[in-house]
Amino acid sequence: MSLMPESPVLPKPQKDVEEILPSIQPKEYCSCLVTSGEVALGSLLQYIRGTDYPVTYYAQVLGRDDSPQPYDLKQTAEYQQYYRVKNFVMRLQGSMSNSFETATTRLTLSGSAYMLPGIIPNRGDAFIGDIGNGRLGLFNIEDVTPLTYRDGSVYEISFKLIDYLDKAIEDDLDEKTVAEYVFNPLALENGQAPIVTEEEYALNIEIIELYRQLVRRYLNDFYSYEYSTLLVGGQGANTTYDYYAVRAFLSVVNTRDDERVRKIELFNVGDHALNHEPSFWEMLIEKNDEYRDQVFQKYRLVKTFEFHAHPTMRTIRYTGVKNAVMPLKRSDHVDSEIRGELFTNLNLNIPPYHDPQLSSLGDDRWYVLGQAFYEKQMSDVTPLVEQYVQRMLNGGKITFTELLDFHEKVKTLPAVHRYYLQLMLIIMIKLETNRACEC
Repeated sequence: MSLMPESPVLPKPQKDVEEILPSIQPKEYCSCLVTSGEVALGSLLQYIRGTDYPVTYYAQVLGRDDSPQPYDLKQTAEYQQYYRVKNFVMRLQGSMSNSFETATTRLTLSGSAYMLPGIIPNRGDAFIGDIGNGRLGLFNIEDVTPLTYRDGSVYEISFKLIDYLDKAIEDDLDEKTVAEYVFNPLALENGQAPIVTEEEYALNIEIIELYRQLVRRYLNDFYSYEYSTLLVGGQGANTTYDYYAVRAFLSVVNTRDDERVRKIELFNVGDHALNHEPSFWEMLIEKNDEYRDQVFQKYRLVKTFEFHAHPTMRTIRYTGVKNAVMPLKRSDHVDSEIRGELFTNLNLNIPPYHDPQLSSLGDDRWYVLGQAFYEKQMSDVTPLVEQYVQRMLNGGKITFTELLDFHEKVKTLPAVHRYYLQLMLIIMIKLETNRACEC
């Protein structure tokens, strides 16, 4: 699922005209990539110089035979209509210029700016922007120049102040607006269509806030100040470390999400290259189902004193943690027999809970997910989290509502279930919010 959806199909204007495509990028236009998928929109941002200038943008609704026209207060709404895009950002080129118009005996402003991707401008489009002294002005776009070095994905515009915004103009623009959208800069940074509906934008903000709350909650519950790492919850005095889960967490979460991330230690469990053992987490993060048969499928707990005893190796043996989650041997691995002889077998303390349809965690040593997942025997009764993972691996999408509902079900579970399922939820949200559109 893509949390930041493609630019929606815009509604038909009220007058009987055929809508043209260039006003705002519709579904038929691949708004996520430029030049046949070669250049991600987010990558363009570093090349678009200038000063950010937030505006409310009014894109003309044009029929195939209509010519772009500047805003006219005297024109009726039947013959002049707009799509309104809130919070759009231009990048001003230098400062606006002041000039005195003798005919109107008033000062006016003009300037140029680069349009961020998301809207294809037309001459005659309008926007409202700050002109200083607590006042807003209505500007008209007088000229549009595509920047061909990026295949027309970025446009330079020249604009001029039409009038100071007043209630009459505001009411007129409201009447002439046939649909409203919001510019989402986070979507643009992630290579996604940045023009969304107000409802979609509100939901996006909600899911982003959920992600931040989940990261904080996860660290509050599972970050150990004594050991400077994440410990599996619900194990009591038998402190337990899961190298593979911690590695997965650190691969998707950074210090911008929470400052405590920089303090998390990734302990050395490198005996017999165990720290290179592929796990389900890598398969999920990479959304790659090709090596399902190569990731370890069952786990064991081992005592940390069984790891390398040489102090210079800085192994988990000297951390004070008692147990470590390790894979059971894989029959096709060259070190499998060695590992089988070296390590003892212990179990995580995984208490049952009230909703077995949610997860298979705790079933017969299967690591995080159940037998049906690892052996590709999925069915309608397969636990919910495994269905979500399989859907993502197949290129499918998970809705915001599904993620929110999943969170509500997980947050009341015992600690060990939350340790793994909330981590899975964090990863799924991260993947979906960072999903580049596949045009």
